[in-house]
Amino acid sequence: MANGEAPVIRPGSETGTKIGAWISRFVPGIVVAITVALASKYLESVTPVPALMTALIIGLLLSGVIGGGDATAGLDFSGKHLLALGVALLGARLTLDDVTALGWKTAAVVVFSMAATLVTSWLAARILGLSRNTAILAGAGTAICGASAIIATSAALPKKESGDVDTALVIIAVVVISAASMLLYPLIATHLGLSQIEAGVVLGGSIHNVPQAVGAGYSLSEVAGNSATLTKLFRVALLGPLVIGVALLFGGANKGAGTKIGLPWFIIVFTALLLLGSFVKIPGNITSALNHLSSWLLLIAIAAIGLRTPIAAARTAGPRILVLVVINSIVLVTILMVAALLHIF
Repeated sequence: MANGEAPVIRPGSETGTKIGAWISRFVPGIVVAITVALASKYLESVTPVPALMTALIIGLLLSGVIGGGDATAGLDFSGKHLLALGVALLGARLTLDDVTALGWKTAAVVVFSMAATLVTSWLAARILGLSRNTAILAGAGTAICGASAIIATSAALPKKESGDVDTALVIIAVVVISAASMLLYPLIATHLGLSQIEAGVVLGGSIHNVPQAVGAGYSLSEVAGNSATLTKLFRVALLGPLVIGVALLFGGANKGAGTKIGLPWFIIVFTALLLLGSFVKIPGNITSALNHLSSWLLLIAIAAIGLRTPIAAARTAGPRILVLVVINSIVLVTILMVAALLHIF
C-alpha cells in the first residue's frame, strides 16, 4: 500500500466475507424469482394470459414447496427492493404531456370517477371485512392502472403480515376483471350508441390494465383507440400523486411516535424521471431500455410475492377481494357511461 499498490480483496478479508454472506443469503431466492419470471414471460408468448398473472399463479402453486427455507431472504428482497426500483423506473414512461392531453371537462370527469372509486373501495372493504391495505390496493388498481398501480401502491404502504397476500390476490382479481371488461365494455358502448370519442374515453377510463384498455379502444375504431389511449395515459400519469398521498397518509402507520415520515426514495426517482422526460429530449433507446428494465423488475418482484403467499390465505380472502374489485369496477364504469350519455365530454 505504501508503494501505491491497489488494495486486494482477499477471500478471507472482511469485505470478501460480507459479499459471500450476501450472495449465499439472497441469491438463491432471487434466482428462483427470476426463473419464475422467465417462465411466465415465455408462457405469455404462447398463451393469452399476461405474464404478471402467470407469474403470480406459478408463485402461488409453488409457494408451499419453495417459498421458504434458503429462498426466503432473496424472495423478500425481490418483493421489496426490486419492486421499489421497478416502480421508480415507471416514471420514464410518462411526461407532463400525458396529463394535459385531455380537455378539462374530460379530465374532470375521469378524476371524479377515480376519486369515487377510491372512496367506494374504502367503504366496501369495511363492509366485506377486508383490511385497510386491501381497500387501498383494490382502489388504486381499479382507479388508476391495474397491476402496476397495485404494485406501486403496495410499496408505499406499511408492511403487515398479510401485505404480500393482499397484493397478490388484488392483482389476480384486477387482471381477471380487466380481461372481462375488455370483452364486455366495447359491446355496451356500442349498444348505448356512444360516439367513437365517447366510447374511447369510457374504455380508457374504466378498463384497468393499459394493454387491455388500448386494445378495447382500437377494437372499435382508430378514433376510439386514440381516445382510449389518451384517457388511459392520463390515468396512469396520476399514479405518482396517488402513491405520494398514500405514502404520506399511511406509510408511517407502523412507525413509532416522533418518527419523521418522508416520501419513499422510489417516488422521488419516479417524479424526477417524469419531469426529466417532460423537459429534456431523452434518446428513445434509453427510454426503451428503462421501460424494459422496469417491466422485468416488476415481473420478478411479483413472482417473489406469489412465492411468499400462502395458498391457504388465497382461498380464504380471495372471494371477498374479487367482490370488492367488481364493486369498484361497476362504480367506475357507471360514472363514465352516464357522463358519456349526457355528452359531458
